[in-house]
Amino acid sequence: MNTRLANFSAACQLRHGLPLLACLLLAACATTPHPLQERIWHAEQQRFISDDELIAALADSHYILLGEIHGERAHHEFQATLIDALAEHGRRPVVAMEMIDSTQAAVLHDYLDSGEATVEGLAEVLRWEDSGWPAWSLYQPVAAATLHHQLPLVDANRPRHEVREVARKGLTSLDADERAELRLDQPLPESAASELDQRLREAHAAHLPADSLPALLDAQRLRDAHMALRLRQADRGDGVILITGNAHASNRHGVPWYLRQAGETSIFSLGQLPVSAGNKTPADYPQHFDALRFTPPRNRP
Repeated sequence: MNTRLANFSAACQLRHGLPLLACLLLAACATTPHPLQERIWHAEQQRFISDDELIAALADSHYILLGEIHGERAHHEFQATLIDALAEHGRRPVVAMEMIDSTQAAVLHDYLDSGEATVEGLAEVLRWEDSGWPAWSLYQPVAAATLHHQLPLVDANRPRHEVREVARKGLTSLDADERAELRLDQPLPESAASELDQRLREAHAAHLPADSLPALLDAQRLRDAHMALRLRQADRGDGVILITGNAHASNRHGVPWYLRQAGETSIFSLGQLPVSAGNKTPADYPQHFDALRFTPPRNRP
């Protein structure tokens, strides 16, 4: 046995208490990439597509929803790559971010209108450190791509105090005219509402009493409906890109559902999910998106 192999065997036995062959198999499994990693699944076509095919599909769509898991670096970097690619295709969409709400709209507009906007300056103007969102360094690629191509950047979200009010009192706390404008007077399909309820239970059941979940669902619906309306308001003729969490990008119950209720049809949603060891095929993952991109396993809880 050569020295390197002997050292590996000794280290593995010390750490795992396993013989050399088992250690070699463990090492092989650890270095073998997941079969879905870095691949993109097209839901309607039921096949894997290339980055170029994805970009072509996005370029043909008016409303483009780029999902993410908040704080997952690979997701934000890919969103920035797609903004670059769409701009290089000649598109001039507005970029709207879930992480910016309407209370920041005026100061954001004034800052961008100054002609001196920088990525670092954006973080200061938006008071990102106090926002509760993951570190600005993770979202910097998105901001940098938007500023580099001189694309409009706008708020997408409802102010948190208004979301909290609906979470406390339900959708009836909004007047009838606003509910109608937001399409919140139209119930979600039963299967979609059940699915959203289940997602919220999985995400929050450990932290909230069960009787608070209906109000949480109302708050989620408010944000989805508001973002859909905001995209339509922000459109300057060449569409809108929404940077948002995967749940909001869901075709089943998220922003795309409200866009379609308003008569919009040119919509493409991309979800991004880390692969998990036990799920080897696209069917093992949510099928809520027009395309789903698989990224490396999460390295944090």
